[in-house]
Amino acid sequence: MSEFILFILASLGIVLALVCYGSVRSRRRRALDAAWEARHPRAAFESCGKTLHFYDDSHGNQVEYLDPAGRCYLWYPGNRVVLVGQWRCDESRVFFRYGYNTYNRVTGVIGGRWEPCPIALWSASIVEAVPGDILELERRLPFVLKPRPAIRSILDLVAFHRQQ
Repeated sequence: MSEFILFILASLGIVLALVCYGSVRSRRRRALDAAWEARHPRAAFESCGKTLHFYDDSHGNQVEYLDPAGRCYLWYPGNRVVLVGQWRCDESRVFFRYGYNTYNRVTGVIGGRWEPCPIALWSASIVEAVPGDILELERRLPFVLKPRPAIRSILDLVAFHRQQ
């Protein structure tokens, strides 16, 4: 019986240590993110607070809302959920971080880390930028997006779905 109690106490100690480590790590991450934001305010970024429609040959259609608080909502072709992540930028790059449980099958990138992209390259595939979360991606998936055909505008995207 005493071995069992020692096992339980040791297990609880390990769990407590992991919880404390995660809490310290989260606080550190929030402090680093706040320092980044102070140096590179999102509000100054042209695409902040907009819904963006992208099209390129590798991904097809994509729509993403970049909220002013640093959250992003990606409507990716074939996904049955909106992919929620974080975004930030500096003078020449935009960065995205999606969950550890995410994977980009085109680029092979596994989520959980900040992924930088030069703003010029990132913005080259923008078809349209509309102020606000016009499609309410923060709340719902409008429908399962198809990668093709290329859609000219966000409103055409919604109209295209209604025709299907």
